[in-house]
Amino acid sequence: MTLPPDTRRPLPGGEVRAVLLMAAALLCLPVLLMLAIQYIDSHENVASQCMYSQPAGVAKVNDPLVTASTTAMPAGRLCVYLAEGGGEIVVQTGWPTTVFGLAATAAIAVLTLFALGVRHGRGVVVTLLPAIVALGLWAVVLLSAHTAH
Repeated sequence: MTLPPDTRRPLPGGEVRAVLLMAAALLCLPVLLMLAIQYIDSHENVASQCMYSQPAGVAKVNDPLVTASTTAMPAGRLCVYLAEGGGEIVVQTGWPTTVFGLAATAAIAVLTLFALGVRHGRGVVVTLLPAIVALGLWAVVLLSAHTAH
């Protein structure tokens, strides 16, 4: 029994670049998700968000919150409370989405480099667009970090 000859053609350079760009563009979604989770974790007033979601073991005082801040690394919320037995309780949100966002950003960089390596002659700005969007989202995450309490 003989197999038929392979009739598949390799993708032309433009199609390869398009596939790489679509993959890179889709990978911007986890970075956007990271920004959205950071906003949800600390929207409006990060101190009130921390007071609303106190963990067990927080001292029973009028204001047990020592520090409340929106953080960039990880992209989330940091709450530091006075503990009942002395000391402090630290709660940091955002690690899972930040790790996912970092991995997506690394994949965007790799896909963009591969797309730039495909010889097609034009469209360098379009090729860089997913990387530019990802960097812009990271800039928003970094600039939104602040201490509220």
